[in-house]
Amino acid sequence: MAAKKNDREDLTLAGKKGRVIIRNLVFDISEVHLRKLCAKFGNNNFFVILIGTILDINIPVNPTNNKTKGFAFVEFANRNDAFNAIKTLNGTKYKGRDIILDSAVGKDRFLKIQDNKVF
Repeated sequence: MAAKKNDREDLTLAGKKGRVIIRNLVFDISEVHLRKLCAKFGNNNFFVILIGTILDINIPVNPTNNKTKGFAFVEFANRNDAFNAIKTLNGTKYKGRDIILDSAVGKDRFLKIQDNKVF
């Protein structure tokens, strides 16, 4: 029996790394906080959902005051894990803020998109 289109897409996505941007974070966020956020999710820890394997976390810092900029990049082992993180955590509260997760693109691609926008 042939695989359905969605099954083929899942197999394709599973083999590639997935990078997510998390916005609206508190300014004292740390890598430990983000690892905990992406490792478990639930009300009062009654249940645990493993989001996925994290390969890297990048938290940009403002050089003038050494505080984080309120967003971070998390790289997962594959795109399915990244999609799962977005689906599970987007719009949830973390440390009193509604966080926003989205697929991240490389800086070159981001700048190119910004150049093509009409304001």
